[in-house]
Amino acid sequence: MGLTPPTADCRFTIADWLPPSPPVAPRAFLKSEIRNPKFQILLLLPLLLALTACHQRPVATPYAALGQGDFGSARVNIHNNMVDQRSDRQFILDRMRTGVLTLADGYPESAQTVFEPTYEMLRTQGINRDRTVASVVFHEGVRIWKGEPFEQALTMFYYGLTHAQTGSWDNARAASQNALFYLRDFRRPGDRDNIDAQELARRSLVHERAGQTDAEYLDHGYVARESDFTLGYLLNAVSNQQLGRDEEASDNFNYVVELNPELGPLVDAFRTGEYNTVLVVSWGLGPRKIAYGPDNALTRFATRYPSNNAGLRVQVGDRGGRSYDQVLDVNRMARDHRWNNMEDVRIAKSAIGRAMFHGGAITTMIGADRGSSRTAIAGLGVMLAGALTASGAQADTRYADVMPQRVYVIPLNLTEQDQPITLQVEGNYASRLVLRGLTAPRDGQAQLRYVRLVSRTQPTSTPPAWATSGRIVYSNPHTGATNGPQLPYILGGDCVRLPTSATMQDYHRSGHLLDLTTNDLRELYRQEDIRFEIEDQRGYADRHILEGGRSLVAPQPGTTGFMRLFGAPRPPYRPTSRDVADHAREENQRQRESLVHDDR
Repeated sequence: MGLTPPTADCRFTIADWLPPSPPVAPRAFLKSEIRNPKFQILLLLPLLLALTACHQRPVATPYAALGQGDFGSARVNIHNNMVDQRSDRQFILDRMRTGVLTLADGYPESAQTVFEPTYEMLRTQGINRDRTVASVVFHEGVRIWKGEPFEQALTMFYYGLTHAQTGSWDNARAASQNALFYLRDFRRPGDRDNIDAQELARRSLVHERAGQTDAEYLDHGYVARESDFTLGYLLNAVSNQQLGRDEEASDNFNYVVELNPELGPLVDAFRTGEYNTVLVVSWGLGPRKIAYGPDNALTRFATRYPSNNAGLRVQVGDRGGRSYDQVLDVNRMARDHRWNNMEDVRIAKSAIGRAMFHGGAITTMIGADRGSSRTAIAGLGVMLAGALTASGAQADTRYADVMPQRVYVIPLNLTEQDQPITLQVEGNYASRLVLRGLTAPRDGQAQLRYVRLVSRTQPTSTPPAWATSGRIVYSNPHTGATNGPQLPYILGGDCVRLPTSATMQDYHRSGHLLDLTTNDLRELYRQEDIRFEIEDQRGYADRHILEGGRSLVAPQPGTTGFMRLFGAPRPPYRPTSRDVADHAREENQRQRESLVHDDR
């Protein structure tokens, strides 16, 4: 049963490896053939292929929902599929994506909970002694995905926003300070402004051939430079200013102007301290990470939403508007080699992997043809090592795909009166958003809100109705009752406030629920499995009842999520319990009778 040697171009089929049809019973056939080296190889090849082809992928991001500003369904979908083990390669990525979308939806406390383990892992394990980003982060001996340096900096910045948005400026200061780690600059005198991964790979190979290892070049061939993360310096400056650390605030404001002189007017507006509200406004989607080069071993970031110099037009009430320059362009940041890891510089490793695989294949075939199990298995071992090496050389193209393309920072001085705040990227009507419900803070410190604009690809598209309505349709816990009769949404009304004694009095004054107490109403909510607090939802705000969920926790006013939920009418609630359905029917009948009486 010799093996027919392959042709010169090494073309052969599985049939060349199979023994003839068994002349004996199947059990006897298997007993004899299990010792055949060729049969052993056939059994091991599927395992070899599976080991080299298995890659876990993150839960797909619903980009269509993001384009509509529907961060609710996007964030909950990713959150519900997050991995739990810190040693899982997806652990940090899942929390980056969920945290960014949760903050965009107006839930800073929930976003903070999601970000915390990622922030701690990056802060304690992700920084080298020279304050540059470590090339690898391990947990329990397992190498995990941690993102490019720019993704890590943005994550720390976002974590700082969650604290600033909840009034904890000291924690916001610490987080923004940690986002200002040093950068690895591999440029030499005479180099252009930036160099790409392919050039770094070429230099790495030159050093390797000169007797140095790849790692030695990546660990010693750079100069550690201070961060140019303007957005991080600005948040740090504002945080210090709110904490009364004026000297430190001034130093950080100076860094901002030094890095981008065009932001001088913005910094001057902050230096005066004549603001009580800070809006951090983002738009678009950051670049996409793609693989290229030999064996797809290198990566680069391809633009999804184009960069331009368009400012953000801001108008409060009827006052004249003002345009603000963008503070951060994520496209530019991602293109800079200093903000990228060097882990994909593995062309040499890839080439070695291919040679090992091909050599192992020849050894395996020769051993099998000669009936030598030892030679064949040794060849398989070389093939496996080579395949795994080549597979490892293929670049990891996972990335935090929900990061914005640009960020603006706006200081405002609001009054106690709720005035519409209109935001729009210049020349992009589709991005238009009118915020309501945001008034001057009462504790003497400034307040911060993160706002993510609707990011449609066509700038002339019509924004969603809720984005431009400029009104609050539903009574909610933050802005209170709207005009008109008050009745719970689950019973056919427009109120999604918590079932307290104060809201029950409003219902009674409107002529509704006269035969119910506050506890009775709470029981109706319980029958619908509707939760009142984040603590009742495992520390994370679930989808709101206005969007088909089971939560009464409302997003903060002055956020996109707030306007998305409360800025336009929603479909009526559909009860799942008999008691709620019966009460809703009774209240509907009472309303009809009241209308008939009024007509008379």
